Amino acid sequence: MNGTFTLPVFRRLARAPGLTLGVVFTIATGVAALAVAFTLADAAIFRLPPFPEADRLAMVYSTRTSASDGTVRGRWSYPRILAVRARLTSYEHLASHSPSSGLTLTGTDDTEPVTGEFVSPSYFAVLGTRPASGRTFLESENLTAGAHPVVLLG
Repeated sequence: MNGTFTLPVFRRLARAPGLTLGVVFTIATGVAALAVAFTLADAAIFRLPPFPEADRLAMVYSTRTSASDGTVRGRWSYPRILAVRARLTSYEHLASHSPSSGLTLTGTDDTEPVTGEFVSPSYFAVLGTRPASGRTFLESENLTAGAHPVVLLG
């Protein structure tokens, strides 16, 4: 042996602390990034949503294609959802949900901006969930727009 490999690896690493810290930092950063990537992939792809029979849920979108925008996926209008619901044969329920912007919670004190969704009364039946207390929306509250404003808080 010519003596270049006679020192144990750890002694050689101790003689070059800057290089050692750089290598350890690089490996730790790579392991952390890989752990984050696998965690996100697991949550987004492999794990089902926390609803009973989540594998039986389906999202239905309308699409439109234009030369400038390509194919754009959008939500259906509420009258179209009602028309589809009237002709349902192979689904138990059909629900709609739309994200909202500009909601404000008011009371006796200051106002507070909140995030929420506009949902149809069958939304909770589709997801197989119930509120912790109180009730969900009634179909009769959904007949005339704005006639029976009801909110569920979470």
